[in-house]
Amino acid sequence: MFYVQEILYLDEVKDVCIMNLLVTDPSSLPPPFTEFGLPTVDSIVTLIGFGHPNHIYKTFEPKVRVLDWKSKRVEKSVEWVRSNYVQIKNILQFTGKPVEWVDIAYSILQNEGIVGLNCFMQHGASGAPGIAMTDRGLALVVMLQGGLPKFFNDIGHFAEQIPLEQRIEYGITMDIIRQDLLQHAPDLCKDVFGSN
Repeated sequence: MFYVQEILYLDEVKDVCIMNLLVTDPSSLPPPFTEFGLPTVDSIVTLIGFGHPNHIYKTFEPKVRVLDWKSKRVEKSVEWVRSNYVQIKNILQFTGKPVEWVDIAYSILQNEGIVGLNCFMQHGASGAPGIAMTDRGLALVVMLQGGLPKFFNDIGHFAEQIPLEQRIEYGITMDIIRQDLLQHAPDLCKDVFGSN
């Protein structure tokens, strides 16, 4: 069991928080990551976390493909939203959600440091670490943040109408977090990422 002792860093725009935890049994924690890397569309990432659609247990999902804004999968998903634009706006309006979400369904993938993840994890997987093999061994490269299209988890049973191939998870790269910490909290950056 753990308690949040202090929030050391919070960036609401990037959806990143670094906390100092008070832990009742430190031996129950996994060892810290000491290697970090930058995922590319050639990276194969493994996610470790909750959010499997068929059970509640922590899951190990290997062979997750990294997607960027220009990937065919993302292009096809954006096109699917365009071709179902009126129907999706009607569903959002019916469920009381902002209809503008249709216009930004996948746009977060254009942000610096954000990558798409082709995986089966869904709601509840936020914060899952993504690790990849690098020339220095295993490295933490991405943290899963959410699912796309933007409105998927907010439209109830209507979400069943969104084809599986249009559902994409996304995450923030550890490199963009490191760059931000280096600029705004250099001592914390050294604590988290080391002196490399």
